[in-house]
Amino acid sequence: ICFRNMASRGEIPGVVKSSW
Repeated sequence: ICFRNMASRGEIPGVVKSSW
């Protein structure tokens, strides 16, 4: 699973999105 990809799709609410 690519967490960066999930964050871009909005599946993870801001957590991973702010890490990358």
